[in-house]
Amino acid sequence: MIEEKLHFNFIFLEKQMLRQEQIQEVDTIYNSNASASSKLMCVDLGCGTHKAEGFIGVDVIAGDNVDVIADLKSHFPFPDNSVDFIKAHDFIEHLPDRIHTMNEIWRICKPNAIVDISVPSTDGRGAFQDPTHVSFWNINSFMYYCQEFPPYLAGCQSHYGFKGEFSIVNIEEKHSALQIVHVHAVLKAIKPEENSYQLNLRNINFIIFPDWNQSMEEIFEQLVNICQAIIGHSKSSDITLLIDTQNTNLEDAQFLLADVLLNLCYEENTETNENNLPEFNLLNISSPEEYKGLLPVLYSRIVLEGENEEFINQIGLGQLHYFTVEEFSSASLAVEKSQLLDSLPNTQSQPQESSLSKAYRKFGEQKFAEAVEFFQKAIIENPQFADTGLIPLAHSLVLTLDWPKISRNLPPGINYLETSGWLQSLYSGKPINQEAKPIPWYTYPAIEFIENKIDSNFCVFEYGSGNSSLWWSERVTQVISIESDANWFGYIKENMPSNVELYLIEDDLEYAAAINQYEDHSFDVIIVDGSNRNQCAEFAISKVKDKGFIIFDNTDDHKHAEGVEKLLESGFMRIDFYGMIPSYLYKNCTSIFFKDVSLLSRGGLPSEKRSCLGRSCFQITNPIIAI
Repeated sequence: MIEEKLHFNFIFLEKQMLRQEQIQEVDTIYNSNASASSKLMCVDLGCGTHKAEGFIGVDVIAGDNVDVIADLKSHFPFPDNSVDFIKAHDFIEHLPDRIHTMNEIWRICKPNAIVDISVPSTDGRGAFQDPTHVSFWNINSFMYYCQEFPPYLAGCQSHYGFKGEFSIVNIEEKHSALQIVHVHAVLKAIKPEENSYQLNLRNINFIIFPDWNQSMEEIFEQLVNICQAIIGHSKSSDITLLIDTQNTNLEDAQFLLADVLLNLCYEENTETNENNLPEFNLLNISSPEEYKGLLPVLYSRIVLEGENEEFINQIGLGQLHYFTVEEFSSASLAVEKSQLLDSLPNTQSQPQESSLSKAYRKFGEQKFAEAVEFFQKAIIENPQFADTGLIPLAHSLVLTLDWPKISRNLPPGINYLETSGWLQSLYSGKPINQEAKPIPWYTYPAIEFIENKIDSNFCVFEYGSGNSSLWWSERVTQVISIESDANWFGYIKENMPSNVELYLIEDDLEYAAAINQYEDHSFDVIIVDGSNRNQCAEFAISKVKDKGFIIFDNTDDHKHAEGVEKLLESGFMRIDFYGMIPSYLYKNCTSIFFKDVSLLSRGGLPSEKRSCLGRSCFQITNPIIAI
């Protein structure tokens, strides 16, 4: 399913590739979203003694400029979706796990947050000269995390465990003395804004820790009192109240807070001004470590009648200055305007659409000749594309050809690129056949082999979902499909028929273990695709029926060698099907694993084969003539 998700991103992306001369200041990107009372959460990772002004400094060693002491080799000390701007200059090369580093950066970013990275490149001496450098980067390293390079991003997500996605705002090499080369990459975090918890800070940020073991009535009354006091305060438009939700269900807390605010709206003695309202944020924090990053932006704690005192002390907030509700109501609060926010200009010119953006747009409009022109211009503007290749440019070139003319110069109906649906799939970006019906994203030879080995009473278990799920659903009794990508799951779930059970499981271990809830020898076919394939293959061994088979996709990737070896060690035989796949020009391998050799004799004679990929050359040119 890698390619299917890849095209899902590829067709609908809005590219934001900008040349450096088109960018006035990186900070201005947020001008259109920042209100007068909002405060940007800006973090300088590995700040050392040179923390950027207006930023929260994070380092492993204490210092005058360090606001948060943390070892960033592990969990970053900030909540999900909390940071507006990340600076990481001469830092990420000190972290050993590049995937973990980029996952954590993406996790703490708000949607559209800006990440400003400067790292010594392996194209110069700087990457290797420092004995504390433990990871190595160059300008191509960022292809694996950015939507401008779909195959690299898709592979990194499916094979290497990267959970995020960025877009390139600008990327370039900077040369300095002593043959030191730096890569300067400015990225934008791509993640859905809807249904995502975000930390919305103001200039004055308070935090409370309700004891959720109390009755809902007691908590409701306490929240009414504090929210009423905040709404009525003269500085209310500058205030955010952060409400800790440890030891409770976030959805229950959301309903309770909504009830509290609705109640206050109907209180006759509570006057609210829509332009003067504070912000109320439920803290959805998974690790106590994440509270470290909040300390520099907290103004004070407000004490409630019932509090989670044990947790307050555990995370080190017991010494934070605090108000009672009564003290807060009469307190004169000093507002510290964010220097970074104040430095933003009042207007921001709209950036011109880049050549790459225009190319993708023209491709989506199926104006392939125009797409070719803009892709080639993008390569001139960004020479690094010439070294790595642009797959959509190659596709555009293919699709500009006169295919009807090509087919007219062949015997009628034998152009396999047409009859298999490959050209249709290239146009649409989906795995479909000539009749636009869904097919799996396996190699074409594997599909041809599998389709007459299937019985209508089969039960199929599928790691990774998409058009393959639809294809199987038309041929078997039941399909159980597990998906790990939340965005892809949301996109496909509405189209699944009643005999497909589709489940979203994002954790890699839980994803692989999902099959363990079923009895041994439950499935006629198991498809190993999507994430964590080696472990999926291991768990599949006992769950496939004795006469069943396992389909393992992309076995030509060395990352999956462990899973292949486990199946072979368990007594399975293997057939490899190399060949082209829908929508792409390159060769992959889909492997079939089985123990019962009767699989090989299932199906009729080759001359009698009826395939979803159309008839063969000899079936077309030498049909059986009834006498």
